[in-house]
Amino acid sequence: MEYGLRMGVDLRPGKGQKTGLYLDQRDNRCRFAGFAAGKDVLDVFAYTGGFSLHAARAGAKSLTLVEANEGALKAAQENLALNGVEDADLICAEWSDGFHALREQERSFDLVVLDPPKFTARRDALQQALAGYRDLNAQVARLLRPGAMLFTCSCSGNVTEQDFERAVAAGLAHAGRRAALVERRGAGPDHPSPPGFDQGRYLKCLVLRVE
Repeated sequence: MEYGLRMGVDLRPGKGQKTGLYLDQRDNRCRFAGFAAGKDVLDVFAYTGGFSLHAARAGAKSLTLVEANEGALKAAQENLALNGVEDADLICAEWSDGFHALREQERSFDLVVLDPPKFTARRDALQQALAGYRDLNAQVARLLRPGAMLFTCSCSGNVTEQDFERAVAAGLAHAGRRAALVERRGAGPDHPSPPGFDQGRYLKCLVLRVE
């Protein structure tokens, strides 16, 4: 149970990713729901549908989930059904082709979350990771209606908050979009980190209003 929502979690080693549910995003999922009423919602890297579940309960007009893992997408569908949500568009798409699924998407949205897996675990791949964040945010920018809200995340510990924010800004600028930063968010308070340990603040979540 997460804030009253029922969510199936696979705890078997090697089956569900990590714990089977990304607990560090719990409060961010709840915050996301605060923008969802009456909105067309896009959930990219949806995993088992946590953000979409919260948006649905808050009264989202439509849900589109994009996920590369077929098993995770099936779990998302089951989680939606557990909570009485039957009308959602689920898209299974690989990311190795440069976010092709986003390039093919023809709809536009009022509320989008980007919650990708870790882009790099090594410092020597940092520039490649930042390029990935720039491209991802540029691709999704064209799908945002004027005034849309974007929750864009990074869980790469070697990517600093400042570098991530600049990569997102560069992606939006490349797409010809302007944005206002509404909030900077991170992992929930049950994920503390020692002072001075930057990698402990691995989860970054920027909440942006895009014009």
